[in-house]
Amino acid sequence: MKRFKSTKMKQLILIAFLLISTIKWANAQQTITIDSWSNIFAAGSDNVSDPGGGGGGMLPFELPIDCGTTSINFTEVSGMVSCIGENYAGPDGKQGFTNIPAYGGISGVYHPYYRMCLVGVFLDDSAPIGDWTGGLNELNPNLEDYAPVLNQVFYIGDGLTGTGAGALQNFYVPYGATRLFIGFADAYNFAGLHGWYNDNSGSLNATVVMNKEEVQLPDCSIYIVETPSSCDAADGYLSLCTVEAGYEVLWSTGSTSLDITDLESGVYTVTITAPSGCSSTCSTVLNSTNSLGDFVWSDENENGTQDAGEEGIEGVEISLYESNAGFISSTISDSEGYYLFEDLPSGSYYVIVLNDPNLEITVSNAGTDEAIDSDIDPETGTSNTVFIYGGICHEDLDIGFKSSCGVLDDAGTIGFDQVLCGMNNIPAMLVELSPATGSSAPLEYVWMYSFNYSSTYGGNWSPYPFSNSPDFQPPTAGGTMYFVRCVRVEGCDQFIESNIVEVFVDPFIHATIYGPNFSCVDETVNISGVDNGPDATYEWYFNDVALNLPPSTLNFTQLVTQSGMNDIKLVVTKGDCVVESVESFYAFSNPDNCNPPAPLDGEDNEDINTNNPLDMVDFSIIPNLVQGEQAKLYFNGFGWSDVNELRILSLDGRIQKYDYSQESEEVLSIQTDDFSAGMYMIYIALENGTQLNKKFIVQH
Repeated sequence: MKRFKSTKMKQLILIAFLLISTIKWANAQQTITIDSWSNIFAAGSDNVSDPGGGGGGMLPFELPIDCGTTSINFTEVSGMVSCIGENYAGPDGKQGFTNIPAYGGISGVYHPYYRMCLVGVFLDDSAPIGDWTGGLNELNPNLEDYAPVLNQVFYIGDGLTGTGAGALQNFYVPYGATRLFIGFADAYNFAGLHGWYNDNSGSLNATVVMNKEEVQLPDCSIYIVETPSSCDAADGYLSLCTVEAGYEVLWSTGSTSLDITDLESGVYTVTITAPSGCSSTCSTVLNSTNSLGDFVWSDENENGTQDAGEEGIEGVEISLYESNAGFISSTISDSEGYYLFEDLPSGSYYVIVLNDPNLEITVSNAGTDEAIDSDIDPETGTSNTVFIYGGICHEDLDIGFKSSCGVLDDAGTIGFDQVLCGMNNIPAMLVELSPATGSSAPLEYVWMYSFNYSSTYGGNWSPYPFSNSPDFQPPTAGGTMYFVRCVRVEGCDQFIESNIVEVFVDPFIHATIYGPNFSCVDETVNISGVDNGPDATYEWYFNDVALNLPPSTLNFTQLVTQSGMNDIKLVVTKGDCVVESVESFYAFSNPDNCNPPAPLDGEDNEDINTNNPLDMVDFSIIPNLVQGEQAKLYFNGFGWSDVNELRILSLDGRIQKYDYSQESEEVLSIQTDDFSAGMYMIYIALENGTQLNKKFIVQH
């Protein structure tokens, strides 16, 4: 579809095609079979009817009437039919009374001496409707020349003026008739509303001759009054010669007028039909000046054809070349993606398109519809050569582009679903079962996880950093987790997602250990675990040595005899599930850190920091405090602005909440109102990585 407009107009008056013929038709003969169920009152209808009951039988035999046919003869009619049982008769029927009323626009049938005889009715192209207005229709089997009107049932019988003998009857075709229907008139006892066809049997064979005369077909001439001003303009004008009165006109546009206007470029056909039913048809091509162009679009799915939702691309430069003359001109696609070269002399043309750095020309000549495919070779950027002449608007030279990123067809699949026994276990590796497809370019991956995904609720998803790999090793699972792999062409924006894998933690058992973060050698520390119910058992290890505690032990104390790092291991067994975990803490052996010094009456002690052997930086604190007394820290070799982290911990490793005030860059006061009596550790980490720690005691 074109959207360019042009202000240029042309006035042309041309004679198109002229078809004037006089034809002498040869008489046509054919043999037909008429079933005894053929319901003459269903002539021109799509369905049979039986208002009198007993079944409507079948549609009557329909015989199209050829152009030029003036009369019809039935030269031979044979066979036997019965209205019930073995009561058979020939085409002239049996003796008996017939009086069936008109129905649906078809006349009634009346005869005092005949029934079940072969009858016919002429119709035009329209379906019979309304009421028959011709009064009582009495059949006359003895006329040599019979001229029924449209919709009037007439007697055919054996086609002779007598039964099996006599003159050949001539049935004259009424004006406007295009069809002859042949069948039977039947009713209950052949009186009243028609019906009772379904108990009939037998059939008749008839030889039908259509007698034709020499006819002159209607003149058919089209004048081109005005051509369209441009390819997308609808201002063309066509006209016919004078058409005789009574003749019907039908254009391919559906118009029945002599003139048709507001026409686009295209082929137009008109049929002129005489009252005799004979017709002539002629056509003409209506064109503007030569032009070439169409549509530049974004082929999102890269299939080479224009699909719903794929938009035009603005600003693409297209250059036009003529095979002999070379370069002609260039144009730019408009805001909707259309382009057009107009007013071209007849010749052979092609276009060349330059690739955009962010776009690639899509596959060419995909599918079978030239109107929606791309016509540019993606390797050369050149179209095929097109020969245009005689006002051709070549509107299907389309240009499709795809993103240089490409769009993946499928994200591939990952596996497998897993079941873990309890928390803090490490799932098995998640692996690629099938790769992503749709691009040969390098791919980029991001693995994501969720704790609350469901099929009805999408869940909250978080990415794992540094997970750019087809496979992924998940970390420890703190509960049931869900994983998905996102993939895209490297350097592009759009990710697509794989299937979702579930790592289910069942049953929900814990091997959580509560122990100190640090202690001193020769101190006793408290260790405990989480209760997993009466069916669970617990195995405790200290520095890889089994403690041989009762299997139900959840809390115990342990003497620390080893300085440095100490390991606590717990193995929990519940049913078929076994879960284990390990926690570590540091044991100090430095006397200054581990042996609580005697009060110094307000003087600072001189502890040695454990991570600063050169003692270049240090801090001091009064080692013994009364609850509510401020603990003052004096920084040596650094200031408060150098501190990255300051923690106060109880000896069981619990972080303590505290309030402080800064007296100077080197002095910090800590309030101890909320501290219980006991021993505490102060831990300081400096910005340069140095770590310092000291103990102090709070007394009641």
